Amino acid sequence: MVVVRSRTDRILTAVTVVCVAGLAVVAGTISFAHMHELAIIWSL
Repeated sequence: MVVVRSRTDRILTAVTVVCVAGLAVVAGTISFAHMHELAIIWSL
């Protein structure tokens, strides 16, 4: 199998990786904030 990696293909791959990483960070932040909020509510 021959993989042709043009400059455009590399750019699209990089953009995809950045987007996926960004979404993972946002989801992790929201999840952490929600768990923290629940911990505060349950500790009252």
